[in-house]
Amino acid sequence: MESNLKVWYRVDNIDVEAATKRGIIVANVIYDVASITEHAIALLLVCWRKVIEADKNIRRGV
Repeated sequence: MESNLKVWYRVDNIDVEAATKRGIIVANVIYDVASITEHAIALLLVCWRKVIEADKNIRRGV
């Protein structure tokens, strides 16, 4: 799985309008940046390692 995820701690140097036109989501939150970054990476790993599919197979006894 290939990803182009970029994590910044500021958005004042991003052309949000141009990004939106290209389908790129730009979010600015006041939460802890490290926690958000860890969560994003965890979600990427879940997808990459097919954790959800593996969980379904285990529950079905496959």
